[in-house]
Amino acid sequence: MVFIRQFIRPLLIFFGITASSASFGWLGDRAKTGFEYPQEETEELMEELDSLDPLWEEWLAPEELVKQRQKYRRNKQLKWPGSLPSIRPSGFTYYPDNFSASVSVQFDDNKIEVTVPRQPDLKKKYGYDQAAERRAAQGFLKEFLGLKKSDIYEKLAAELMIDSQQVKNMIDNNEFLMSSLFKNKNPSKADIERMAFKILKSAHVKVQDQLANEKSRARKKRVAFVMDLPDKRLKYAAQRYTPLVKRYSEEFNVPEALIMAVIHTESHFNPLAQSHIPAYGLMQIVPSTAGHDVAQMIYDVPPVLTPDFLMDEKNNIRFGAAYLNILYYRYLSKIKNERSRAYLAIAAYNTGPSNVARAFVNVARLSEAVPVINKMSDKEVLDRLLNYAPALETRNYLAKVVAREQFYEKAMKYWD
Repeated sequence: MVFIRQFIRPLLIFFGITASSASFGWLGDRAKTGFEYPQEETEELMEELDSLDPLWEEWLAPEELVKQRQKYRRNKQLKWPGSLPSIRPSGFTYYPDNFSASVSVQFDDNKIEVTVPRQPDLKKKYGYDQAAERRAAQGFLKEFLGLKKSDIYEKLAAELMIDSQQVKNMIDNNEFLMSSLFKNKNPSKADIERMAFKILKSAHVKVQDQLANEKSRARKKRVAFVMDLPDKRLKYAAQRYTPLVKRYSEEFNVPEALIMAVIHTESHFNPLAQSHIPAYGLMQIVPSTAGHDVAQMIYDVPPVLTPDFLMDEKNNIRFGAAYLNILYYRYLSKIKNERSRAYLAIAAYNTGPSNVARAFVNVARLSEAVPVINKMSDKEVLDRLLNYAPALETRNYLAKVVAREQFYEKAMKYWD
């Protein structure tokens, strides 16, 4: 518990946030939502939430896609034993040239790592040609920066569980995958070459493990260049998604800054974000929970929530904004203090509304937690969540989203 206070409180104070200062821009007339949630339905939903089967799943991967992914992972494991998953919520790894090299992006650390085969120094009996290795890294880096979204979706279709034939139907596929590195989202070849050169200037060679095992033997044959991505990447990425965020903020009466803060925290604007849960896309939509609830809400005939549907940025941000609407205006509507309800909605986005109840009544029943919460101030509710939410991940998540919401509320005023 001491650790939680030591970690979270400084984070909130650093951003100038307290329970009384957080605004959320959310606390308005519920009639603006465009969706009606009758009181009696809300009471039934609370009971339903208490007994919801968390394993419900609408989409099952076709056998062909499963085999495709298994084959891809076997090939990767043979050539890159012990490597990170190719697709992660805050990063991904691309293997060009038939797995001989790798380009790994970690958006939360704002770094990129290019690993290439070692180049023997032909002028010496022993040693490696570091200049040749650096040129190889620059070549793969330029290739990577020149990829469009359609290229990477096709190359990683097996890992993403996406039908490669459906790639062409996904929006904005002609946009460059790493467009967030450039002021112009359609950089020229010269722009890409300059950016590759600029990034490579920050490179340092990663020290390889020399232990005599399978992993190290594979690593000894390669050298990794770790580089910093430009500081403005995050700003450019957020600006790229601002039009979609504004559109769905208005449709579902959810603050733009909050949607942006959730994207930042869930995926760090990683366009390929996918977790093992599975959760998909910028706002990490889980088909069996948020996806199911939203589909029932906004479609007369709910679509099949396939990975390619949820990886579509327009669908993903729309579903994320709609789920925030459901949490705040529907599942948590009996919480009287609107600021308390906002904190609970953020925590529930991460862990589910029933799990949030456990911070107050030690049992996953929202109906039992409501009377307790309604006796507390918003500051007490925030403190309770930051210290007693069942999962450390949820406590950290809430602190980060609250801090980032305040940041984007200020920053987005200057982007128009």
